[in-house]
Amino acid sequence: MRRSQSIKDNLHDNQMACCLLFDRLNERDQRHVAGLLALAIGFDGITLVSNIAGMSRDTVRKGKTELLNHLVDVPDDRIRKPGAGRPVLSKKVLTKCKSLRKSLPPTNNLCEQSIRRVAMNR
Repeated sequence: MRRSQSIKDNLHDNQMACCLLFDRLNERDQRHVAGLLALAIGFDGITLVSNIAGMSRDTVRKGKTELLNHLVDVPDDRIRKPGAGRPVLSKKVLTKCKSLRKSLPPTNNLCEQSIRRVAMNR
C-alpha cells in the first residue's frame, strides 16, 4: 500500500476528529491545516481535504500555497488581510439605495427613509 493511500484511509477513518479540530481553529489556521493535510496526501489531496473539511478547494489550495511560500505574506496579528471580510452593513445598504434610486423613475419622489427601508428588505 502506498503511503498516500494509507493517509487517505486514516483521514477517512478519523473524519470526525478532523471536523472537531477544524471547528476549534480560526479561519487562517483551518486553511493552513487543510493545506498541510493536502500536502501530506499528495495527489488528489486538495479535493479529499475540501470534502472532509467542508471548505472550497480554492481555500485548501490557498493554504497549501501559503505553506509552500513559508507563510511570508501571512500576517501574524490578523486572521484576514486588511479590507477582507464582509462589507459593513451601512455600506451595503447605501449601495442598494443607489441602485434602487437608479431603477426608480425620476418623477417618483420617495423619501430617503423609504428607500433605505426597501433596500434593507431586499
